[in-house]
Amino acid sequence: MKKYLTVREYAARHMVCAATVYAMCAQGTLPHVRLGVGRGTIRIPVDAGQSDSGNETRQPEAFEIRQPGGASC
Repeated sequence: MKKYLTVREYAARHMVCAATVYAMCAQGTLPHVRLGVGRGTIRIPVDAGQSDSGNETRQPEAFEIRQPGGASC
């Protein structure tokens, strides 16, 4: 049986903000599944973001630069 992480669990494991994980899912750069009705709940396979060598995480291609006073993690 395949194991899945919540957005918060994935963010903590890869030391990124949860908002970054949501953005990666929206951009299609992070494999995920949605459970439930409507927007649903996002679950990310444990092995998602692994490179072919298995020891590197896949980073988003671009980062959004936020102005002071914007939302933070």
